[in-house]
Amino acid sequence: MNSKGFKLAKITEYPFLIALILLLLNDHYLKEKFHNGITGKLSDFCGLFIFPFFWSVLFPTRKREIYFSTALLFVLWKSPWSQSFINSVSSSLYSINRVIDITDLTALTILPLSFLCFKNTYRNAHLNPWIAGVITVFTFCATSVSRPFQAFENPQYILLKTDSIPEAAEEGTYDLEVHKFRGMVVVEIKRIFITEDPVLEDDYQKTRVQKDLTRKLLSELNIRRDISLPAVNSITVLIISHSAYNDFVSFKGSRLDGSFKRVSVNNELLAEGYYKNGIEDSTWSFFDKTKRVKIKKTYRNGEVIKVENWDQFRLSSVRNTSVRSDVIRNKCFQIAILSVFLTGLIYLIVKNYRRTYSEEIRISSLKRTGLSFILPIFSIGLAQFISWFLPNAYSPHFFAFIAELVLSYIVMVPLFLLVMFSFRIRTDADFAWYVLLLAVGLVLLREVVQLNDLILR
Repeated sequence: MNSKGFKLAKITEYPFLIALILLLLNDHYLKEKFHNGITGKLSDFCGLFIFPFFWSVLFPTRKREIYFSTALLFVLWKSPWSQSFINSVSSSLYSINRVIDITDLTALTILPLSFLCFKNTYRNAHLNPWIAGVITVFTFCATSVSRPFQAFENPQYILLKTDSIPEAAEEGTYDLEVHKFRGMVVVEIKRIFITEDPVLEDDYQKTRVQKDLTRKLLSELNIRRDISLPAVNSITVLIISHSAYNDFVSFKGSRLDGSFKRVSVNNELLAEGYYKNGIEDSTWSFFDKTKRVKIKKTYRNGEVIKVENWDQFRLSSVRNTSVRSDVIRNKCFQIAILSVFLTGLIYLIVKNYRRTYSEEIRISSLKRTGLSFILPIFSIGLAQFISWFLPNAYSPHFFAFIAELVLSYIVMVPLFLLVMFSFRIRTDADFAWYVLLLAVGLVLLREVVQLNDLILR
């Protein structure tokens, strides 16, 4: 194992590759398709097989320490002790989805098998070890990113008729808190998982989740038969106590409806507002410790349309915010401007192409081919630069962004090959024209895709 090539070749052996393929298939298809206990356990078993195996390939003299540390870290990861760390990372970097289930520790039994497969030699697949390594690192990163979730700035409570606490909420599986009353419980939802990443992080997305919040909650919890919902038109007024404050709320059926007040334990008003069928409505006021209004937010159909900042009873600033309908209208305007600009570029390029020059630039076939692979990089970079100046520009999550860059490059290379070998290059400026043309075309395509998502989702 002195040779780097020999070390990396270890991850092209069939036991490692089979576990890696199963993990990729499970995390990116089976979990979304079936979403049950088997798919959850399969991720743990495959992950624990390949994780210490991979690092032991890189550091073969530390394989015993790596396997031992992996077992300890997995136990810690699946225990409540890591919750504070997970909450910190989720709030500051990215969301982490972790389910506390003691039966997941059965996956530790795969570690001896992984260690045995690492020590023995098996048949290699015909795969470049560096490619296998990149795929493995991608798998580690991709599986660390959780399902997307929707968090709530203002309290979200769901009223249930039951004397028992829902099991999943009791175990802390989801980001919920349960408040128990006689014959009923109130589930406070701090965040809830959703099926796909939102097109925009705006109040429209939040409102869509709120409208279906009761069903989403019941589907996430392990609901028992003795849990039911209050009558649709029944009114329930409660005081929900926390360590630092009390919430005075009113329910219509299972959802918040009517006035809301949050009062500190020292009887200081912290916030007041109004709910309509579980969604914020009208004007909400937030107070400082001197009982003076600090912020006022005006809602329309659950979306913030105006934010007022107050200082010593004086209005210091007002900010009007765009709702989803405004974003769609502005996006149509952006697409129209980009379309006009793209049309103008095509006109100028055609006009320039028809002009007569004393002589053309002579470029060898090798140089034309090389430029066809290099110039797409400039077009993609320029497209990203243009997007930075567009309000609410298309912005996918990290892995979708990387995939889009790769796909854009794959599509642009043949286009540049077509330009280089089919059109006459008259001046050096022609290169810049074609780079700009494809950059604007890429930005326009992105914006059209986003507009379609904004309308349909």
